[in-house]
Amino acid sequence: MITKTFNIDEANINKRLDSFLSDILDDISRGLVQQLIEQGNVLVNDLEVKKNYKLRLNDQIQVILQFPEVIEDEPQNIPLDIVFENEDFYIINKQAGLTVHPGAGQKDNTLLNGLLYLNKKACELSRCGIVHRLDKETSGLMVVAKNHSSQTILTNLIKDRAIERKYYALVHGNVISGGTIDEPIERHPKNRLIFTVDQEGKESKTHYLVKERYENFSLLDVKLETGRTHQIRVHLKHIGFPIAGDKQYTKISNWKGSSEKELNVINSLKGQFLHAYSLAFLCRIARLPYNSIKRPLKMEEKIINYNELKFEILNEKPKIVIALKSKKNFSKVNETNKKKILNNLFSLNGYKDFNQNHGTNIFNHDEKGQKNYDGFFLAEKKKAMGLKTADCIPLFLWNKKVDKVFGLHCGWKGIVSGIIEKVLSSDNGKDLA
Repeated sequence: MITKTFNIDEANINKRLDSFLSDILDDISRGLVQQLIEQGNVLVNDLEVKKNYKLRLNDQIQVILQFPEVIEDEPQNIPLDIVFENEDFYIINKQAGLTVHPGAGQKDNTLLNGLLYLNKKACELSRCGIVHRLDKETSGLMVVAKNHSSQTILTNLIKDRAIERKYYALVHGNVISGGTIDEPIERHPKNRLIFTVDQEGKESKTHYLVKERYENFSLLDVKLETGRTHQIRVHLKHIGFPIAGDKQYTKISNWKGSSEKELNVINSLKGQFLHAYSLAFLCRIARLPYNSIKRPLKMEEKIINYNELKFEILNEKPKIVIALKSKKNFSKVNETNKKKILNNLFSLNGYKDFNQNHGTNIFNHDEKGQKNYDGFFLAEKKKAMGLKTADCIPLFLWNKKVDKVFGLHCGWKGIVSGIIEKVLSSDNGKDLA
């Protein structure tokens, strides 16, 4: 049991008791504060009062906090995607579906249990070094401290709003432009599992930009200024654009104007389509600016945005990617930078692209004189073949083992002249499909 005492100064006169305590006890929700008041665990001048009591100068408030028996958390071998680490902290790309720490609804199989397995000394830190959290079904980057010094510094950075956190959110509806949502948030008065905009709630501010627009949905680039529980989900619902797949904050499953394919994709999501893609802060521990590795956006549509370039993944094995129209044109990037980009995104160590010629000749990737050919054979691991097309169809053929690939420019002349048949009847093309 812990007792905390507060004396009311002029700055807090006329505030509601429950509002004052929920602000000053940052880890305790207003709903829990109200329960403490109703249970007689909050006294004002040694007397029990109601939750809406208005504070007076020199009031003395006592809060009695009783904690349940501590249950020791167990280490568990949970796969963690560590994208960066040094002596002081990890940057972890949390997968959707992983709860951050044990609670009333889940006692184990959490990120905290995984951290205990990863580092036995994590048990010496408060919450094993976790200094902020993501909702269970939200994926993306989290910073986790590895020692007491870094935990103190990171906690203060979050408290001072010095860690920039950005998210991608796929929302229902066509968002016209970016903006800022400056609305206080409080736990819902009836459903204690969710939150809502409430003028007596905690200050909450969210900034957003429109990154992509689809027929019935919009992809938003969201930046948090504050970090309240469910903040992005609550704010976007409040302005009429709930996050796709967020069954806690919208009950609609048949969205007006949406195609059957869109509805099938959205309704198949296990949770909200929200991904924390970037963390940035001044790392005072190592005296270096730290910018997290920005994870590619994982979407049902397999769209990857990278340095103003946009790619769509059509096939995984072998990986077939289309460079889409964007602010930059991939075809205009020089070959050295193309290799660097493909290496960063797909761990490839080689690249060669080919122009269309409306012919039927085929040749091996390593040969020279490729200007005379429209069929290109690739049997090298970790290398990429690029096909430049205008009005032609790019066609790829491969065998079941995926140890060789044919790329074809299928213009009308090549198709009529039998380039596909020629490839399939060649020695290298007999087992292609």
